[in-house]
Amino acid sequence: MAMSAQRPDITVIVRTSGRSRCYLDRALASIRAQTCRPAQVIISDDASAGPTPDVGDPGIVWVTRPPDESPNRSKALNRGIQHAGTAWLAFLDDDDTWHPEFLARMRTAVTGPTTAVCCRTQARYEHEVEGRFQPLGEEPFNPGLYGITLSRLAAANLFTNNAVLWPRDFFTTLGGYREDLTMLEDWEFNVRAAQRFSLAVLPETLAYYHQRPRQDGGLAANSAKTQHDRARDQLLQEWRAAGLLPPDRGWRWVANRGRELRHRWARWRFTTRWGPNA
Repeated sequence: MAMSAQRPDITVIVRTSGRSRCYLDRALASIRAQTCRPAQVIISDDASAGPTPDVGDPGIVWVTRPPDESPNRSKALNRGIQHAGTAWLAFLDDDDTWHPEFLARMRTAVTGPTTAVCCRTQARYEHEVEGRFQPLGEEPFNPGLYGITLSRLAAANLFTNNAVLWPRDFFTTLGGYREDLTMLEDWEFNVRAAQRFSLAVLPETLAYYHQRPRQDGGLAANSAKTQHDRARDQLLQEWRAAGLLPPDRGWRWVANRGRELRHRWARWRFTTRWGPNA
């Protein structure tokens, strides 16, 4: 599908981290399929500090990690932001995708230069073997997303990082993503942004969050879960100390816990009931 009119004020930053090339190729295809093409596409490579790979597109800027730095999710995003030269930014990790109308609909929904816009997300479960993706099923990630308040956002991350169109000035004012966090850097930034600026919701599902429950088992998943829980506990402790969250768990904790268990059940369903040998 050919792209139509260009938006000269949008940069798309793609963070890649050493997965099989099929993931990045799919993400770039998702960008090329947009009915409204961005002015810039920046690939921020957090896995390689070597030569820039050939992506077959002179319009794509590939930024590699400096050889003296270790991989860092936040630094990868911040490097991309530093190379962006437009007023609006959108982020797409190499394993996620967008609806073809994502950029066009999101940019149309913008109401002012100090308002970010986020949309709803669909969770898509899949299995990848030798560069081929096998769909396992999908479910709405945040179907009840109509509005965003600081208290709700501090209790749970309400939207995925690939579901937002950000004003570039937000990052100039707030200082980018926190590089001391190993995970959940997007959630922390979302809360900081909500403290200073407006976050609007376009109640349409235009972003796709891909998960691979069959391939996330074993020690790697345990390590990732440990890092995730550690980062979450750190952020919740900081926000309670800042008065953004009540000291007790309350009804919002119950609601968020139910949402988390629903997604865990979905991952189990696609891992076990329809596992590799099913």
